[in-house]
Amino acid sequence: MLLSWAYDGVNGSVPRNTGPECADYLSPVRKLVETMVIIPLCLIAIKCAVSRLKPIAYQQMDRFSGSPFSGNRTLSASNYNLNNLNYQRNMVEQEPRDLLMPHHRERSFSSASIASGIVEDIHCQRCLHPSATPVRGMAFPVDFSVPSWGKQFLLVTMTLTLGVELGFKFATRTVIYILNPCHITTIMQIYLLACNKSTKSSTVLFRLQMNYLNGPLLAFMFPETDSRQLPLESSIYWIQHALMCIIPIFLLKSGVYNMEPLNDFTWNVIGYATLILYHFGILQVIA
Repeated sequence: MLLSWAYDGVNGSVPRNTGPECADYLSPVRKLVETMVIIPLCLIAIKCAVSRLKPIAYQQMDRFSGSPFSGNRTLSASNYNLNNLNYQRNMVEQEPRDLLMPHHRERSFSSASIASGIVEDIHCQRCLHPSATPVRGMAFPVDFSVPSWGKQFLLVTMTLTLGVELGFKFATRTVIYILNPCHITTIMQIYLLACNKSTKSSTVLFRLQMNYLNGPLLAFMFPETDSRQLPLESSIYWIQHALMCIIPIFLLKSGVYNMEPLNDFTWNVIGYATLILYHFGILQVIA
């Protein structure tokens, strides 16, 4: 078959992986009934939870250090656009001298040059290399930030780990396992690590993947390494699931992402309902 390369390598010696016993565990009628009941319930749960969502607040990031500022800002399109308009208006209304960096304001400029709009070009090492000496107290738009070395290290490590894992899947002709929820969560975490700014979509993605961290926990409690025969294939299994637990902690501690209050279960409902839809709507059909 055309897709035999995706599942021919599934280890048939492990009964829970494939075979008639696995396929006939539930009758087709029961599968259909469960699907027709579960999917509408999940959609209703998601709709009700979304209607009760509270505004998302996130922290602005410093352009140079990558550390968050102290103040939070509600993440909504209207507030974001209003903030940009105010920023542009303030830049237009400022005097030419006010547009200068603080360490340049001590310089004297002739009134003729200011009136003509021609400002002397200053070759300042602090301006030519801003990353070396960031100016204290200056806030930049949230679109710019320099990722920390820890974030870059985790991004490179997790990306390489997933790449090696995908290579094993193609080499053993078990590409179908790429759809495993842990791999999908890994891709979500790589995207979050690659984001240099906090947006509404990335914050939503972060809160959703937090509800899927039971996956790596169960992977440690009930490891599935019987079908991994290649060298280092089992090691990649442990490394990937360990990183899945480390990355959310790092993002919470040093990033702009935050969690909802403890008494707010709307994101839990959305996260688990989405996961159930993924199992019944995608994984069940492909299986």
